Formats: sequence, structure tokens, C-alpha cells
Amino acid sequence: TVPAPTPAPTPVGGPEGSFTLAVENIIPPLFVPALGGVGHEQDYASWGMVEFLIYADFKEQFDPRISIAEQWTLAPDNSKVTFKIRKGIKFHKNWGELSADDVVWSMNNAIRTGSTFWGAGGLQQWMGPWVKVDDYTAEMNFKSFNPRWTLVLSNLSTHQPWIYPRKAVDQLGEAKANVTPVGSGPFENVIYRASDIVTVRAFNGGKHWRVKPAVEFMHILEIPEALARVAAFRVGEADIIAVPNKNIADLKKQVPGSYEQPARGTDWPHVVYFTGNYWADSTCGGDAKTSWKADAKFPRPGFKP
Repeated sequence: TVPAPTPAPTPVGGPEGSFTLAVENIIPPLFVPALGGVGHEQDYASWGMVEFLIYADFKEQFDPRISIAEQWTLAPDNSKVTFKIRKGIKFHKNWGELSADDVVWSMNNAIRTGSTFWGAGGLQQWMGPWVKVDDYTAEMNFKSFNPRWTLVLSNLSTHQPWIYPRKAVDQLGEAKANVTPVGSGPFENVIYRASDIVTVRAFNGGKHWRVKPAVEFMHILEIPEALARVAAFRVGEADIIAVPNKNIADLKKQVPGSYEQPARGTDWPHVVYFTGNYWADSTCGGDAKTSWKADAKFPRPGFKP
């Protein structure tokens, strides 16, 4: 059991100014989890629009003081987790207060049959249905216990469901809601044009429950070519870019005050996963009815050296 904390203090003062982030690709808006499928939740969260159920602090410790779930309790028999949802969190665009209804709907939507949510396949292996207990209490049931459930539901993970307002889906319909950028994050959407630009603005004048934005506006520009992003940074059209390593030294000389921020972790390639290594002439494993065997050797069907 994690004890219920004192609510995080509401930040005072207002954000000012703006900055521009140049990225390789701006995907279409896909805000209903079950209708996604491209691992886009990291963009929506990075741009400040959506939030996850659990947040870790800068020491990578799960912290209920900065989480939508202000308390969570694992059942003694590991069959379920009960979450207490923080009161007073507002969705953007007057879509109301975040409640257990939104948490339960968002999670069940992500794992429903036929969902194309990027992480659905993994979640469906162990995550059972979510149930509303009351307006601010939700339960997650386990199909099979996953000891990493806090990580999977947190900002430390990837491909985790975000919380979307159920009221928007009920009133707009799932298809229209899917292309309606709404969340509870510190920035709300102003402009969203796929393959072009996204502009977000500090929500509620910067008085967000969890974090105080430093700027009023953030612009995300799509500039697919690496050299074009470098040129935009050099002339001041972009403040932050993903830059090829070979250009870093020159840019630091050419743009006074600029510096590199090493990316945390490894690269994130988008790949197609197949069963086995398709560059190999044999496979290590039996058929679907047998377990993996390290000494299993036989020609792979379709092998063409």
C-alpha cells in the first residue's frame, strides 16, 4: 500500500515566451488508444498534452504526489490493484474533471479485442478488465500477475495507455474523438496539422496540478531532412533539434550558447518484427507446439542466400 499524499501545490505565476522543436515526423492525431498503433503516446506526452496514470520523479522513484493515481494498493493475493484517483484534475477544452470513469474507459479501450494500440498485445497477456468502484476509485484485475505493473503504467515505460476523457467519446463518437487532441497535461493543443506543425499552449495559464510550464507556447515543426533541421537551428528557426553527431561540434561553434543534450537510453528504431532471424539459413526452435530448443537446426522455409 502506498499512503495517500498531500496534494502537490498549485504553481503560481504565468509562463512566458515560446520555443520551437523541430522533429522528423508529426503523425496524425490518434487520441483514442484502441485506434492508435504507431507508438505515438511518447510524442503526445512529450508535447505535454496527455498524462499517464503513474509518474516517477527525477530519481526514477514512483511518486504518488505527482501521479494521477494518488494511492495504489495491491491485493494480498496479487489478483488486483486498487487505485485512488486524484480529485480536481481538469481535462482541456472544458471536457470536465478526470475521474475513475476516464481511467477505466481508457485502459479497457486500449486492451479491447481488435485494439490496434501499440502495446495491446503485451498488455492483453496479463492485464484483465478495469472496474470502476466509485467516482475516484478504480481496480485493475490481473489475468496473470505482472510484478512490473507499476513500471508499465508509468512515464518510465513505453507504449502505456494515456487517460482520455470518456465524455468526449460519448458526445463526439469514437471516430471524431480520435482526431480531437485532448488530455490533462500541462499543455493543451491549439494547432494540429499532421506532417506540418503542432502548437500547444500552457493549460490554465500555467496553473497545472503537476508541473508548471516554463513557456506559454511550444511549436513542433516537421522537418524530415536532418540537414534542413541543422539549417533551421543555425538561423534560429528552431530552438531544439535532433542532430546528427557529425554536426554537433560545428553547431556549437556556429550558434553561441548552444549545447548538446545526450539522449537517455538507446535509439528507438521502428522495425517490423518477424519470427526468427530472416538472415539465417536455419532457425533455433521447434514448431508452435514445442518449446524453444537451442540445438534445433533445420532449413528455414523460404531461405534464399
